[in-house]
Parts: sequence; C-alpha cells; structure tokens
Amino acid sequence: LSALPQHARPRAMEPLPGYAGNDDAPRELREKAIFWIGQRRSAENTQFLRTLYGRLQDEELKEKVIFSMSQMGGEENRQWLMDVALKIWRVNEHGDRELKHYEFEAPAEATLLDCLDIVKDRMDGTLAYRKSCRMMICGSCGMRMDGAAVLACKTRMYDIVQAGHVPVISAMGNLPIVKDLVVD
Repeated sequence: LSALPQHARPRAMEPLPGYAGNDDAPRELREKAIFWIGQRRSAENTQFLRTLYGRLQDEELKEKVIFSMSQMGGEENRQWLMDVALKIWRVNEHGDRELKHYEFEAPAEATLLDCLDIVKDRMDGTLAYRKSCRMMICGSCGMRMDGAAVLACKTRMYDIVQAGHVPVISAMGNLPIVKDLVVD
C-alpha cells in the first residue's frame, strides 16, 4: 500500500479511497490509506476525507482524518478545521479543583463531546467524562458550559469558536462530583 503513492501517475492513488472507506478492511490498512491520501493535496482528496470523517464511528480513525487534513494545508482545509480553546474544571477524588486550559484543532462540525474526545485522546488521557449514545437521548454527557446545563453531544462549537469565546466546562452542579466532569 505504501508503494502506491510513490508512483508519479495519478492513477496510483485511485485504490486508496477504497481502502480508507472500507469498513471491513483491517484498521492498519485504513490508517495508512488515510495517511497517504493526506499527502497529496487535491480538491478530490479534501472532499473524500471530509465525507469519510462524517461517516466514521471509530474515534481513532477520525483522528487520522483530522491529521491528514492538517497535513494537506491550504485554505480550504484551514476552513474545515478550527482552533478550539476550552477551560475545563478538573476535580480529583479528594475534591481539589483546578481550571485547566486546552488549545487544539478540531473539525468545524465538532461538538463539545468531540472536543473532549480530542483533549482526552491527544492531550490529557486522565480527563474523565461520561458519554454513551451521541444522539441527544441518554443525557450521560450532561455538563455545564459557562454555568448553563448542556448536552456535550448536542453543543456545536463552531459559533463559539468564531466568536472568540473560550468556554468554561464543568460538571453538573446538582450532583456530587466523582472526578472532573463525572457526577454520581
């Protein structure tokens, strides 16, 4: 697979989207295909990665798509990614509180839950929060943003980022805090 992109002919790249988009293909093969698609900047590759991101359920593969988009450069990809900043109240098992600041890139359609996943996966694996259905039904991702109750899976970050606002994320205030954003 890694030999295909080394060929100068455009046709050498044609099989890569098939591998990247095939849910039955081995993960490692899909990751490599996504990586190599990101190494060749084109409108077709950009559109393919955007579409693929929207239908992926696997968070690690979504991370690979974000990385590939960032590697492609170009204004069209910068518009697809946004620079997000969050302040998150971290609470340990002893009740000690600390406000931590995080900055990272996320897709323009990212929700608060997507952003928390990025923080946990890329920056701080100790961040604790709950999630389940990602469909605004179960309520397990309930938390506070700037003091107001929100569902993290429902709250889109684009307008908040465009306004230049850095939201403060904290656990729900009506239940005892177990850790960080997790309540009992």
